[in-house]
Amino acid sequence: MALTVAATAQPDRPSQAIKLTKGIIKDVRTGKPVDGGRVMVYLGSGSEPVALSKINPSTGAYQVVLGPSKEYRFVLRSDRFLPTETTVRTPDGAGYEEYVKDLTMEPIPVGSTLFSGRLFDAGGAELRTNGELAKALAFMKQSQAATLKITVIPDLASKSSKAKAKPAAKAKKGKKKGNATTTSVEEATATSSPTGTGSQDPLAALAQARVQALRALMQREGISLTRITWVALATPSELRPYAGRKENVVIAINGIDVEEVEED
Repeated sequence: MALTVAATAQPDRPSQAIKLTKGIIKDVRTGKPVDGGRVMVYLGSGSEPVALSKINPSTGAYQVVLGPSKEYRFVLRSDRFLPTETTVRTPDGAGYEEYVKDLTMEPIPVGSTLFSGRLFDAGGAELRTNGELAKALAFMKQSQAATLKITVIPDLASKSSKAKAKPAAKAKKGKKKGNATTTSVEEATATSSPTGTGSQDPLAALAQARVQALRALMQREGISLTRITWVALATPSELRPYAGRKENVVIAINGIDVEEVEED
């Protein structure tokens, strides 16, 4: 009988194996608490969070209930900061424990260049995406509070390059490369002119045609156009700083507007 009592009296120890993981999330540069956001915790490579916590906007505090001796992925989101992912391993032990783990986040670098490169052939308005632009687009989607300035630089094709690209006795417009049609300066002028008469300056027309191509890309990617300030350079004085440089699109982080962020 004594042995039976002893066996049934054993506590369910695994159910008490709780590691209350908590701490303060801080700006890595200033040491000040992050002003709100979320913590999502994943077990290993799992795709569904096992724990969630809001970040206290006044103190930067968070807390989540986790199991012992496991490796978790902490994904941090806060409007004014870059998305952050870090690994946390909880302590061993079968009992309840409060485990303090402070974390840091990098602020969004306002004023820095997000992308700088060639997205258009000289004289053309056909957008050519690349890996670096894909990274910039991923940032725009993740950091919805970041406002952007996109500078578009028109660069007309030289006469020698036009001569090489234009076969004899061929139509002057609609040169095709693969399945895509390259927009000529003349076409850009006609389509971009406010009156439709083709009277707009070729540089200004080309700049506006490239802006329209980029606007269409942003809309396809679900990026709010209200976040973007467009700068279409066209005059000699505006273009002078870019003389001799290869890039014709520059995307910079202009500021932060938390009202742009959509609530989940």
